[in-house]
Amino acid sequence: MELFWRQGYRATTMQDLVRVTGVQRNSLYRIFGNKAAIFQQILDRYGAWRIGKLDMSQPPRDLIRQWLMACADEARAGTTPRGCLLVLSSTEMHALEPAVRAVVQTHLDQLEQFFTTCVRSAAPDADAEAIGAALLAADIGLFLMSHAGASPERLTSIVERTLYLIPNA
Repeated sequence: MELFWRQGYRATTMQDLVRVTGVQRNSLYRIFGNKAAIFQQILDRYGAWRIGKLDMSQPPRDLIRQWLMACADEARAGTTPRGCLLVLSSTEMHALEPAVRAVVQTHLDQLEQFFTTCVRSAAPDADAEAIGAALLAADIGLFLMSHAGASPERLTSIVERTLYLIPNA
């Protein structure tokens, strides 16, 4: 995961994967098929890892806050590449092969649906689809700002203001 996170999909080669995993190239192909299949599994695991970090017992607004704050927290920790692997991958969409583009788009759609579902629970009379889309855009913007070196304090401030998109029920 770290390799794709650090270098992006396009810049990561099968030789890089062989070097990092210690698994022979033909074994990687036999197990996964190709780099796109490896990447799909990594995105699936990444999504599960990010969801697993959420305290699902919290109210929907807090779940959204937790998700968005992960970007600021990762920037603060400095132990992982800055920002979200999914969003990093989406910045390469124009240059990705169709199968990989479809995987990234599916994960973006799932993230938008997560936001939409949370908004619908928090504010049943709100335009949950529009707010869910805006929250996805905010998540992408947080990643870009984090990547550009925005301080964790600035990112936290943006998250807090972004939550104003969700009306009080």
